[in-house]
Amino acid sequence: AIVNGTLAGIISGDTVTVSNTSANFTDKNAGENKTVNIAGISISGTDSGNYTISSDTTTTADITKKDITANYTANNKVYDGTTDAIVNGTLAGIISGDTVTVSNTSANFTDKNAGENKTVNIAGISISGTDS
Repeated sequence: AIVNGTLAGIISGDTVTVSNTSANFTDKNAGENKTVNIAGISISGTDSGNYTISSDTTTTADITKKDITANYTANNKVYDGTTDAIVNGTLAGIISGDTVTVSNTSANFTDKNAGENKTVNIAGISISGTDS
């Protein structure tokens, strides 16, 4: 996480800045008001020797969900009198190492007739997995 610190109580004209060595969320998962642990908080600058710092070592921030895209392809089939279709879904935009899968509840050709480049409608697309 990136944190920005501010200092209160500095005398006008004094040069003092605050920094930290690290800031990390408690976990990688998306959510609101997540705890961020801050380490190595210190002050520096020409006048920093005139001050001591007391500060919180935690704050909160949000991790927003990442947009991903489900891409589907439909298998060709021999005429069988139904609109049933078999589709294969893949996901684009998944973070390496995350476990996310895509599924659907149904896939159907727009009609039962033989033809080329026919539209397939896919319903009930959802994602699952430990990182979904």
